[in-house]
Amino acid sequence: MRIRLTLLNGPSQGTSFEVPDRGLFRLGADATVDAVLPGDPTVAPAHAAIYYSNGGARLRALLAGAPVWMDEREIEDAALADGARFCVGSTWLSAEYLSDPAVAAPDAPVGDPRALARDALMATTGRLYVVLDAAHGDGVIHLLRAVSHPKQCLYDGWAEEVYGDVAPWIVSVPRGGALMDRLLRDVWGQGWGVFVQSDLPMSKVRKHLRRLNQVELEGQGKALFRWYDPLVLGAMHPTLPHDWLHREVVRAFIVEHGPDAVPRVLTPSA
Repeated sequence: MRIRLTLLNGPSQGTSFEVPDRGLFRLGADATVDAVLPGDPTVAPAHAAIYYSNGGARLRALLAGAPVWMDEREIEDAALADGARFCVGSTWLSAEYLSDPAVAAPDAPVGDPRALARDALMATTGRLYVVLDAAHGDGVIHLLRAVSHPKQCLYDGWAEEVYGDVAPWIVSVPRGGALMDRLLRDVWGQGWGVFVQSDLPMSKVRKHLRRLNQVELEGQGKALFRWYDPLVLGAMHPTLPHDWLHREVVRAFIVEHGPDAVPRVLTPSA
């Protein structure tokens, strides 16, 4: 399934981009994304992404506070149909399928993603944590309640009391134990969170990760940053300042990548 995107307004109106039939295709203002949308100050550096899931294309917003619109409503993640029109910032685009999704070639087979993820996690050194997004629903909530290992919400005070059931949580993960088995069995591939490798204790890692929850958008103030969404982090990692994202705290983020959920290790040099 290949898709052609066409700019419908702005200084580059009529320009087209072809979205490949696999992987992640990012749209934004930064020169490192796949489709640069020029002349629109409301477009974030990495604003939205197109990806493939269950044989279909989907459009996803990458930043809270950086809107994506489709069918006169703001969306976070939605199917991208043939002929769809959508708005990134103030830039409108159309999507045209260049091949029939019903007969699109399947992705190349890969190894068992959970086995690959286990190998990647076991190869890390130091301490291992997972940040889980409770906003994904009861599955994450039940897991968090059942975990006996150290865990803390990434919100503090009244924000934890009010939003704790939809907030990100950090959990300490022993390598090779029952918790890792459960995370790989029930969480990997669901987009529920990311793993974090560090040499530091959880209190210091949590303090650093809390700083990532908000970003400053030029001319638009602060916005919530759902960096713990593996698709968001994987898409935006190349565009973010690594001295801010990693500092001397995070040696690597381990995230699921693409529709096959193969593991991707994001380091400061990646």
